[in-house]
Amino acid sequence: MKELYKVRKIELSLLDRESHEPYREMECEFGRVMDDCGILYLETHIFNDEDFVLFNYNSLGCPASAKMSSFDDIEIEIPFMAYTKMSTKEKKVTFKCFDYITVHEEDVFYSYQKDKDKDLSPIQLLRIDFWGLDLLIPSWPVTSLMVNDAPFDIHIQKDAETSVMFATFPINETVEHNTLTLDLFQLFRYSLAGYLSLINGAQVQITKEYYNGFFRIYSYNRTENTGRSYYACGNANVFRPAPILFEFDNYVRWNHLLDLNKFVYHLCSAQQLLYCEDSAFILILVLEGLCKKYISIHKKEKKTPTKISPDTFEDIKEQYIDLLERHDDIPVDNKKSFKNAINKLNDVSTATSKFYLILDELNIQQTKEIKCLIKGVRNTLVHDAVLNDYYDYVLLSELIREIILRLISSTVERHSEYKSQAIIGDAPNLSYNEFVAKNELDVDNNVIFSQYDNRIKLRITKGNI
Repeated sequence: MKELYKVRKIELSLLDRESHEPYREMECEFGRVMDDCGILYLETHIFNDEDFVLFNYNSLGCPASAKMSSFDDIEIEIPFMAYTKMSTKEKKVTFKCFDYITVHEEDVFYSYQKDKDKDLSPIQLLRIDFWGLDLLIPSWPVTSLMVNDAPFDIHIQKDAETSVMFATFPINETVEHNTLTLDLFQLFRYSLAGYLSLINGAQVQITKEYYNGFFRIYSYNRTENTGRSYYACGNANVFRPAPILFEFDNYVRWNHLLDLNKFVYHLCSAQQLLYCEDSAFILILVLEGLCKKYISIHKKEKKTPTKISPDTFEDIKEQYIDLLERHDDIPVDNKKSFKNAINKLNDVSTATSKFYLILDELNIQQTKEIKCLIKGVRNTLVHDAVLNDYYDYVLLSELIREIILRLISSTVERHSEYKSQAIIGDAPNLSYNEFVAKNELDVDNNVIFSQYDNRIKLRITKGNI
């Protein structure tokens, strides 16, 4: 484990397992905040016997929170953690931290920014650090992330000394700009990590956030990317974002609706496996889940497609039933079962219709390879866990990525492993609202924040007014 901080004056609160309300307070003299491959831990010594006896096998997993000071008098808060182990000999108790810890310190980066921009908001976001992001991004562009018609400038760079990829959120002094604060960033923080993971072809994590006067260090396993997909970022790994990323706004909205991040992270996890057969098994479940989620936001008639028109089928069904009723030798229960079977004759199998619906609405042609993937390859993977051809895995991986990229109307250049184009059909290239209207999706108004949200601060240079 790597030691991050030696701490003292620890105010420890044990929380109720259900309500997470404090029920026992205790003080500890000293301890350490540790980092174990990205997961943060608090180790502390509890010398009060009445307090220490609370930590035993039965209390494992007990939630807690803590406030403390470093030996340099830096205030540190751990909002949520859980008791994981103890040592009787040293009276040492270890807690595993979840989500993040907050360090109330003016970071070196903050000090630099403070001199540059005098009027920072108390909770303004200045910078975020990434883990797993490995894109060649031209150093010149500052891209605007469009979220609910509000642009937030972002500049992604690489630290020359540490090779850490990070993003800053500069205040543009010559044009109108929205200031990005803690509460606003939390509205699309999750989506930013997912969007970058999709483009990156491997999982991206946000490890640290710098705000005005404090920063957050996040606690979770650092994902080591041993494999990646180049489908959305090119063989040279180059990402040239547009000046205004309207597609990010689309991603945020679709992520709220379909939880795209879940499917993107499964894509990234499958990419790390050694054998493509194992990866393909995960991917077919991703495709199944994504299509099922998508069909759920459609109106009833699209969820239950038919082979022929309902009116025509009703005429045919009446003739079948009329003929059936003429046979008095058929038992009543058998007639009832037969009628139920007749009612289902016009139904299209939902096992495959959910795939074709999303393909049709994204204008992806159902080539023989894609039909084979849905009917044959899927069946073999799900029931026998067998992959017969490597390029079935490639098509599956690229098809899922193409579906998500078309949903968000992404403009990135695709780079397929196929020599000839495998996914045919022009993308709709519609915004979220345009796509929802065209396909009559049954969704509520997906407003991320109000146009008149008072958290949106417009900055204008006085010399330009």
